[in-house]
Amino acid sequence: MMKKNPKLTVIIAAYKRKEFIKEAVTSALNQTISRDKYEIICVVGFKDENFSSFLKDNDIREFYCDGTLGERLVTGLKQSNGEIIVFLDDDDLFKKDKLENVLNAFEKTGCVYYHNNIDLIDKNSREILKKVHPYYKQIKKAIIWNPPRGINKIIRQRGDFNTSSIAVLKNDLLKYQDILLKIDASPDTTIFYLLLQNNKPFFFDTKRLTLYRVHESSLTNLKNNVEDFKKTQLRFYQDRLLCYQSILNIEIRRLFHYQLLIAKLAAYIFDAKDLKPTYIEIIKAFYAGLTMPSTYYIKLSIAALIYNKFPKFVEKYINKKLRKKVELLK
Repeated sequence: MMKKNPKLTVIIAAYKRKEFIKEAVTSALNQTISRDKYEIICVVGFKDENFSSFLKDNDIREFYCDGTLGERLVTGLKQSNGEIIVFLDDDDLFKKDKLENVLNAFEKTGCVYYHNNIDLIDKNSREILKKVHPYYKQIKKAIIWNPPRGINKIIRQRGDFNTSSIAVLKNDLLKYQDILLKIDASPDTTIFYLLLQNNKPFFFDTKRLTLYRVHESSLTNLKNNVEDFKKTQLRFYQDRLLCYQSILNIEIRRLFHYQLLIAKLAAYIFDAKDLKPTYIEIIKAFYAGLTMPSTYYIKLSIAALIYNKFPKFVEKYINKKLRKKVELLK
């Protein structure tokens, strides 16, 4: 049996998807540190006797939550005993020394937020060797970072990306549980910006300790239902708006405004016509793309501008790009 007060808690959250979760759990079990230093909690939106039995046999607590993604995360946070929370999505995997590196990082740096780089795997857990946009953009140099100075570089290198690459101090994140409860998409970026307000260092590790699974269901089954992807973009915007409204620090709020603006442009060109941006907003997004620099910001600004006049053309182009992305995953 584990000790009652482990240093780490791994939270694995899933809604209805069962395909990969047992493998995710197994990767969290097969770590180089002993089980008395960490616990594993599964928060799921499904009931499966075989899976529950597997968890029980491995001394893993299971909680049922049929709510938002944020509700599942908060359930895990409240039920956790560890002071450090390590997130793992149900379709990703940890490398064997992931938790050892996380524990060392928090003990040595006093950080509130930890992030590591990734390797890509496919639906069969085979390594993806080819370059897949935008996952090749990663932190290039290990750094103990005191925000918000230099945030553009961190965002460019995707230091706010992928929940399975993130670990945080439990009590610092729990302060924002009312906000987390309401989110249902992109918890990684929300957690990143909320914790910027805590005046504690962030640590970015260049070690590739997470295996990020790229597969069709992670892209909302684009091949069969592009409409799902459109709905996802709207959910991203709604979560960004909620986060923006909740940030009290003026400087952090100003920095996050560009994330909100980009999410708005993306939702708009994916058919959220009531979010039509002003020309000033498009110019601001374009300017942000030039100063970061970010080709994505620039392309999205141009796409929004063209969409104002030629929506059918942009929709056709987007659908073609999405389907091509799915074909690359086969």
